[in-house]
Amino acid sequence: MSISSNGHHVVDARLSRISGFKVLGAYGLRLGLDFTTTSWRKTQGELPVVVMHPANVFLNGAAPELLGRAIPETPMPFSVTEFGLGPTGAGFELTLSPGALEKIEEMRKGGAVSLTVRLCAEVRQGREVRIVNDDLREEFNQSHWLRFLEGCGYQRTMLFELPIVEGLPPEQQWARAIDTARERFLAGHYPEAVAACRAALESLNRQLGQVDELKAVVEKHKKQRKDLSAAERELVIRQSAFDFASLAVHTDGGEPEDLFDRSSAQMMIAVTASLIASGASRIARIRRQTLEGSPASS
Repeated sequence: MSISSNGHHVVDARLSRISGFKVLGAYGLRLGLDFTTTSWRKTQGELPVVVMHPANVFLNGAAPELLGRAIPETPMPFSVTEFGLGPTGAGFELTLSPGALEKIEEMRKGGAVSLTVRLCAEVRQGREVRIVNDDLREEFNQSHWLRFLEGCGYQRTMLFELPIVEGLPPEQQWARAIDTARERFLAGHYPEAVAACRAALESLNRQLGQVDELKAVVEKHKKQRKDLSAAERELVIRQSAFDFASLAVHTDGGEPEDLFDRSSAQMMIAVTASLIASGASRIARIRRQTLEGSPASS
């Protein structure tokens, strides 16, 4: 797209890149624009001066959604000369609320993100001043968007404080299991994220040696629910989470994509992370007490 003055072409503009930065209580989106000026002839009049104003940014879709106004890092990112210059890079910064970013994530469904930046520029030429607008539209693929999410800190909101138990095989490092589920979640592969949670819980049950105990507690839950201890009730929750996630593996002829959407996968990751944190803490406690020569308590 381009900006003109009095019918004369002044500059070409292009939205070419995005990056993320951290903002207290929100997320920062930096839009990278490239400006390429044309050579200005004396017969076209005085050299124009272009001053950038804040630009509205839209999330493209069936009905474009206004995300907010992006502020230019510098109001005059380029100069018009008789020789022409460019491309000259310039940044526009937009702050996204947690709700806005979550809405984008819901709409993109693990895919690309299409944005429109509505430039607003003040073109000064002598005593004449004009306000011009120019729409820049660009689609950013999944890998570009995931790098933005990492830069702005959004991915960290999917992490939990999980103890790392030393000496276990890599596949039984609980934090890594949750990272795998989180990565599949951000890529929009929700059934795979749920299946990763199931595998993590299954590994936890084996590591704690509670496979048979789980079965016994489930039976007790059916007949003597009121007599369950807090530890036993936690096992019931763990088994329920495992059963829920099993639908991602055993669908009885259905499609996993029809069973798990973004919200259900997000719920499963949160529940799994909490259960693993509790179980992994117990493993760490058992190891510590074993080294100290004292018996482990439940």
